[in-house]
Amino acid sequence: MIEWLHPAAPYLLGVFLIPLLKGRVRQAYLLLIPLLSLIAVVMLTVGEFGHVSLMGQELILGQVDKLSILFAYVFALMGFIGTLYALQVKNPGEHMAAYLYVGSALGVVFAGDYFTLFIFWEIMAFASAYLVFIQGGTAAISAGFRYLLVHISGGVCLLAGIVIHYYATGSILFGANEIGDNAQANLGFYLILA
Repeated sequence: MIEWLHPAAPYLLGVFLIPLLKGRVRQAYLLLIPLLSLIAVVMLTVGEFGHVSLMGQELILGQVDKLSILFAYVFALMGFIGTLYALQVKNPGEHMAAYLYVGSALGVVFAGDYFTLFIFWEIMAFASAYLVFIQGGTAAISAGFRYLLVHISGGVCLLAGIVIHYYATGSILFGANEIGDNAQANLGFYLILA
């Protein structure tokens, strides 16, 4: 039996079949993905899941608490409602970008470390920028570039804060080595917050 199914998994893994399906089969599949994610949210229990080691650092793909469960319900329901609204969209690229966005938003909600947060945050940023650019035309391209610049600026602040936090505390886990009076760690925290 599966110990834990990340609610982002149906979106992030299911996205690859979208361009291969057509018509009503694609529409049914598009509805299946958010339903599987919603079922995964309903089955959540509080705890830490998905521990992975990368380059000597522990990553936690699923840090589940009551607040993250609440946000997961919101994102999962929005994903389902958004899919219902977008079933008439013919371009599979738009569905793929939207599902990458929802899946990465769920990844951010359950991230238990700063590296996982950063990766999911960046996927979310580029997927949402694609949704702006895909509309075409001068206005969409201009808005897309502004949107991308804001996200890149935020991503650079986030990454700088993570790096500073790591050098100050020696860990990328949330809550690891409380920062207290450590000015360098505090700077990292404020950059992450920004």
